[in-house]
Amino acid sequence: MDKGSTLSVINLSDLIDKDKQGIVCVTIARIGEPRVGVVSKWKYRELSIKDGSKEGVLQIGDDRFLALKLKINELVLFHVRSRGLNGEGKLTILFQREASSTEAATIVSTLLQDISSLRMAKRKIKQGPTVWPFHSREARSLLRLVKNYLKDKQPQHYHKFSVDQFVAQDLYGAGWIKRMDKGRYIPTDEVLSKIRQNETFPSGRIREITESGVSFQDSPNATYKTIQEYLNSETDAETALEEFKETMQVIHQD
Repeated sequence: MDKGSTLSVINLSDLIDKDKQGIVCVTIARIGEPRVGVVSKWKYRELSIKDGSKEGVLQIGDDRFLALKLKINELVLFHVRSRGLNGEGKLTILFQREASSTEAATIVSTLLQDISSLRMAKRKIKQGPTVWPFHSREARSLLRLVKNYLKDKQPQHYHKFSVDQFVAQDLYGAGWIKRMDKGRYIPTDEVLSKIRQNETFPSGRIREITESGVSFQDSPNATYKTIQEYLNSETDAETALEEFKETMQVIHQD
């Protein structure tokens, strides 16, 4: 945590960047056997962990693991440092120390204040329909999903086409992708047709649920661009456009 920053919990999905630090609140899903580092000779364990945003692996010294008496399905509050993603897109983080009781109390107090503020805001602001965005990051993630889906011929887990689960939620909310099971998606026929024909995508879309089913309409203030035009605004536009070419080759071969 930076000096002077507000004490708060961050999501696992916020720890994609290597060496980023923070406090996480995660559930232990699996406990591995003791291991010994080849070079460092450090004896440690790998714990499979998860929160509402992502799954990952926590590396913790075996002596600290035994001292804390950690168990499967236990909810823990730890200070950690990210080791980034491996080649398979799996997040690995390093245990630093458990959060103190004072830190835990501060975090709970802050969350209760935030909840109270949100409730007050909802009373004052009339909620309109949710507009699901479509910008350069959604365009690039959608391309990756299409390419991997057509190559593998099976649904794709969100981390293969986006490091941020919220991008997958945006694409799903707008009806551009279908959820097949937990965390696994496929592109819709509409998306495949739009990309193949180089048609435009609206910058915002609204999902409507009626008695007859789910329907979608473009946001009244939407702008329209092709996938390629969205990618031109990427920070690394050159790499993004290379991915576009690769995806187009795959989609036209299908």
